Amino acid sequence: MQEKVTPITDRIDRNIHQTSTPVGTTIFRSIQATDKDAGVNGLVEYFIVEGSQNISDISPNTLTAADGFGVFAIAYPHQGQVTVVKTLDYERTQRYYLTIVASDQL
Repeated sequence: MQEKVTPITDRIDRNIHQTSTPVGTTIFRSIQATDKDAGVNGLVEYFIVEGSQNISDISPNTLTAADGFGVFAIAYPHQGQVTVVKTLDYERTQRYYLTIVASDQL
């Protein structure tokens, strides 16, 4: 019986210029998680999920922040490239937070 190993990821901070970032733009290409399983069991896929943390708890009062679920997407889960899928409006939201889950093949 093979032991299940959980993929490990790090926190990533990424700044983009919202006023000049059109829909379809890849804003991050290098999400990486490691899994000590070998072969197919070691393949990792990435998904953006709705955040569970209250945004007002982590964002400074001077910025308007929002959950990026639905604003950004990962079209190819095995590649982990984050793209913009909705128009960004800096006047309305200055910062987005993403919750990205890494999952392996059990």
